[in-house]
Amino acid sequence: MPINKMSSFKKGDEVRVRTPVGRLGTTALRLVMWLSAVVVSDADDGHLEVIYNGNFPRDDPFRAVRVAVKDVKLPAPRPAPIPANIAAPRPNKAGKNLPRLKMFVLEKEQLRAKSEALLAS
Repeated sequence: MPINKMSSFKKGDEVRVRTPVGRLGTTALRLVMWLSAVVVSDADDGHLEVIYNGNFPRDDPFRAVRVAVKDVKLPAPRPAPIPANIAAPRPNKAGKNLPRLKMFVLEKEQLRAKSEALLAS
């Protein structure tokens, strides 16, 4: 993952923050999630201060949290809305050609018959 430039985040930006939220069982593995947050201070020494959207951290959800710039990314752009006048895409047959399926079943039966004949001899 490329390292983000400090100047790429400004106060008020909606961002996603890579946040450790717990441990997996008794192993040393950590559960990490990308949580939504808002930047409340400009980058300082490779870190930002953010306030998470939602109930995190649990002790004080409205507290600013200092996070490394490398653990912050901008959210994926939302897809453009589909205009109402565009026709819906045609259904995909996904390779379900009836003659092809019949041929596949016939070949499968022939292979089964050959394997049974080999086992019987």
